[in-house]
Amino acid sequence: EDYATSWRKDWKPFRVGRLVLLPPWREAPPPRDSDIRFTIQPAGSFGSGRHASTRTCLRVIDQRIRGGERVLDAGTGSGILSVAATLLGAASAVGFDIDPVSKPTADELAEDNGVTARCDFRPGDFSALADDEVGFDVVLANIYADVLQAHAAELHRRLSPTGWFAFSG
Repeated sequence: EDYATSWRKDWKPFRVGRLVLLPPWREAPPPRDSDIRFTIQPAGSFGSGRHASTRTCLRVIDQRIRGGERVLDAGTGSGILSVAATLLGAASAVGFDIDPVSKPTADELAEDNGVTARCDFRPGDFSALADDEVGFDVVLANIYADVLQAHAAELHRRLSPTGWFAFSG
């Protein structure tokens, strides 16, 4: 048996709102016409999207994205929240993360889901953003609470006065 890939037979697709998270080797379309296929590689350092905090953020994004939003994703990790937001209609997403593995992983996720042109992933912390990159309609952060607290003012500064945020971790 090929133990390196045998786990795939036990990995089951799952749904969060309209998003149906499927691995790339699963060719079947989502079951409902209104479903949005989200291809995700459930391997690597960032997980599969099954963690409760990630699923909660995905659920909020599914409920709140209306279309055309500019999204900021602080601590983007695999890019799952940014890619989900663009699949659901956001015009663009900017994500940054201090983990050097994040950018290539997030870029690959965006490419796998056909949203590369609308996702801009950057290495680094808030310094990856220009001072005038403000007015985001949505600010997302699925990171540790102490990091959220330490950067709350900066996250607020980036948010449009009429925008909304989803924080978890």
